[in-house]
Amino acid sequence: MSEEVGKGKGKRGKGKPKLSLVPDMPGNVVPMAKGQGKAEAGLTSKQRAFADKVAEGATLADSYRAAYDAGNMQPASIYTEACKLMANPLIAQRVNDKSREILQGKSLDAGRIRLTVIERLQIEANDTNNSASVRVRALELLGKITDVALFTERLQTESATTRSPDQITEELKERIAKLAG
Repeated sequence: MSEEVGKGKGKRGKGKPKLSLVPDMPGNVVPMAKGQGKAEAGLTSKQRAFADKVAEGATLADSYRAAYDAGNMQPASIYTEACKLMANPLIAQRVNDKSREILQGKSLDAGRIRLTVIERLQIEANDTNNSASVRVRALELLGKITDVALFTERLQTESATTRSPDQITEELKERIAKLAG
């Protein structure tokens, strides 16, 4: 029994109609496997787009409008459908995963700040449109970076001789005697 998808007013036959992909060449019909059309984590591209928009901070309704054709829908219907989508555990997981990625990307850890500052200083130091004083200051700051340590003063102390505690005690007694005397 042949069934047409999306035509007619009622169901024809029993069960769901078989869906198929129709390639560019007419006459060839390729049957769809179960779950085909859903890629990453079992979500369709529209579901992923909806979840990504929610994770970016858009409202559910705005996310739905961005991902789906909602031009002829009432606002209440859009909100209802968006809430149904968010109730899907796969979509909720995608929102959580994407939100975590976004937060990690925005987090400012010491390493990220350090790299940003170094990159900006290098740009300023090499920009010939900057004044000489700006370029020299950028180079100076680059030289002060701990890894470079170009302008760091280093003090070295060396121990001339090693003395025993008895020798140190004797020297201290002599100095005290001189001060008291």
